[in-house]
Amino acid sequence: MPVIDPTIMLMKKIFLMIFLCCPLMILAQQQVFSVQVKIEHLENPSTARAYLRYSSNGKPALDSAKMSAGQFEFNGHVSEPCRAELSIAHSGTSSKTDEPDVLSLYLEKGHILVRAKDSLKHAEVQGPTLNSQHALYKKIVFDTERELQSVRSQWSKINVKDSTTRPLNDQLAARYKAGLITRKQFQIAFIKEHPDYEFSALLLSEVTGPLIDLEKTEPLYNGLGKAVRQSASGLTIGRAIALAKATSVGSMAPDFSQVDMNGRLITLTDLRGKYVFIDFWASWCSPCRAENPFVSKAHHDFKGKDFIVIGISLDKDKKAWQKAIEEDGLAYTQILDPRIPGHELARKYGISAIPQNFLIDPSGKIIGRNIHGADLHTKLQQIFDL
Repeated sequence: MPVIDPTIMLMKKIFLMIFLCCPLMILAQQQVFSVQVKIEHLENPSTARAYLRYSSNGKPALDSAKMSAGQFEFNGHVSEPCRAELSIAHSGTSSKTDEPDVLSLYLEKGHILVRAKDSLKHAEVQGPTLNSQHALYKKIVFDTERELQSVRSQWSKINVKDSTTRPLNDQLAARYKAGLITRKQFQIAFIKEHPDYEFSALLLSEVTGPLIDLEKTEPLYNGLGKAVRQSASGLTIGRAIALAKATSVGSMAPDFSQVDMNGRLITLTDLRGKYVFIDFWASWCSPCRAENPFVSKAHHDFKGKDFIVIGISLDKDKKAWQKAIEEDGLAYTQILDPRIPGHELARKYGISAIPQNFLIDPSGKIIGRNIHGADLHTKLQQIFDL
């Protein structure tokens, strides 16, 4: 049994999250925030530095502050409420997110006050709506989060590549998986019990992840109060659900026209009458590269049977993309979906994690999604009755 690397969070299928710089709906008013951090007994107040990490409009942001008048202070704005990570480097020399003194909070319109005695570990967050609701949620999942943190702490002290640690690694993996399942159950229960909390909409986004299961997600979304669904957080998950429905099995595949690596204009509707397999990938995505041999075999074995493969890469480095194509021997159509103006094709297909793929029939209808490994060959054999 292979050793499980904790960094992949025990996922059976690995999906790499990517930042898609796609424009969000422009809100009538920016969420202007201020974060005030008061720590009564800071060990090294003259050298300590606080860091605030978050993402706005799909772009990661990092702010830092030195202590002044006994407190740290951050001011800014975000396009919509978002989760942030506040950390303190007590020596003032590090800005790494893995510093032990870390606190999660939500940036939203208004003033947010963080109070602590000597660190952020047991800090209290006072603020507008979301942070108050988040505080209630944290109390509910406190024991579960403590168990997950305990496992992460033990994992950090062992060499997971050392075969002698495999029994302990497997034990920790089982505990972590159980903790994740328990936390998700608490999250779903919280959403159902608090349909009028905007935090429930944010929590729903976390529960669904990058690959939305409509059968499970849509009922939870529809159960939210009308005001929550129309809030900034509610609109975000609503748009994600709408995109998932538009690219679900049975829907017509969104059309596109894009130039491939050889300068040919590829228009999806021009390929009607053929089966088309669209594969979203990137050179830096290890799971994608692991899938490439299966996709290449499908292309080789079925290319004479009205079957076409289109690889769509989210690479920002054109040379790395071209090198990966050569290294992996990809002989089928390749398109680079540029980061600027914002991964247009990925946005059309609701892609926020890769690898992902779509199988389209001759009428242009999606008949399969995320068919991985040898399953692709099996599916095509069924289609072509081989």
